[in-house]
Amino acid sequence: MFPKMENVIKHIKINDNSKCWEWIAYLDKDGYGKITVKVNNKIKGWLAHRVIYILLKGEIPIGLQLDHLCKNKKCVNPDHLEPVTQLENIKRRLVYTCKNGHQYGHTGFRKNCIECQEISRRRPITLV
Repeated sequence: MFPKMENVIKHIKINDNSKCWEWIAYLDKDGYGKITVKVNNKIKGWLAHRVIYILLKGEIPIGLQLDHLCKNKKCVNPDHLEPVTQLENIKRRLVYTCKNGHQYGHTGFRKNCIECQEISRRRPITLV
């Protein structure tokens, strides 16, 4: 039997700053919350964020996985989770920054920091 929300809520602590619902029970080796679920008379460990999402938002579409928009692996807040393809989830995990710490995008093989380009463009030209 799939757990009821009232049985799992005791394993959640709300972070007032981030609004993440942090899983305070068992975490797997990767830092994700785990919960034991009995489905079709089989007991299996499930990722806690998937269980909470299913309980509160419904089934996860086939072929999609949940991306933590907050980047907090312990978070089970369904509003911080978005069903995406595996490829999209991997892309979102890759964060590229320039030497000044700004996030940049890719255009072909050239890395471009839009923020640095804007700062440079606005800088007054001085003639020597």
